Amino acid sequence: MFKLFHAKACARSHVLRYLFLLISVLLYIMYLLLLAFNVIYSYVDFIEILAQLFAEIFLPVIRARMA
Repeated sequence: MFKLFHAKACARSHVLRYLFLLISVLLYIMYLLLLAFNVIYSYVDFIEILAQLFAEIFLPVIRARMA
């Protein structure tokens, strides 16, 4: 029983590891493309874009759930 539970937890951790790796790669590719097309000029601009996207997408959802 313990081995089965451990195997499931281990499989989940591998899935999460690859999911975070995929997200990191997509963010890096997005950063390089924006940099290549002169949309952004520094990493700070990229962080500002990510923060703005987060604020526009997730903050209304969070506020709606809190109300």
